[in-house]
Amino acid sequence: MLYRNMRKTARQLLTEIAQEVEHLEANGKRLQLQQDEIESRIEDLKEVAAGLTKILEGEPAEQGTLAGISPIIPPRKKGTPLGQFLRTTLADGTPKTLDEIADIAEKTIPSQTKGKSVRRMVNFALFALRRHGAVEQIDGGWKIRQRH
Repeated sequence: MLYRNMRKTARQLLTEIAQEVEHLEANGKRLQLQQDEIESRIEDLKEVAAGLTKILEGEPAEQGTLAGISPIIPPRKKGTPLGQFLRTTLADGTPKTLDEIADIAEKTIPSQTKGKSVRRMVNFALFALRRHGAVEQIDGGWKIRQRH
């Protein structure tokens, strides 16, 4: 009887450990995405600061644009956070279905998917990336387009 209880407790503990590992891995991916976003934003702000410094020194600023509005704020280089997430998720080269990607998104970036139709949001983003030549749809799955 004691032996069965110990085995049951050990199985429960193993299950809890596996769940914790999965949770920590998902958090690690989310944190990596956030770190990439922060680094990208820092680069953008450095370029803005350089443009402002040139203006203050009386030199004409280089012509970057933020959606054509500001002559000194450069555009984002890596796209939206969702686009970055999709590129990271599909980076391994194996095709993934829309449902698989939506499930990963719900686990990896819950702050951006909470209260939203994740499948619809991911679908729109994938079609936008396809229009820009970044991904391709193959046999019902999506994968990064190989550039030649």
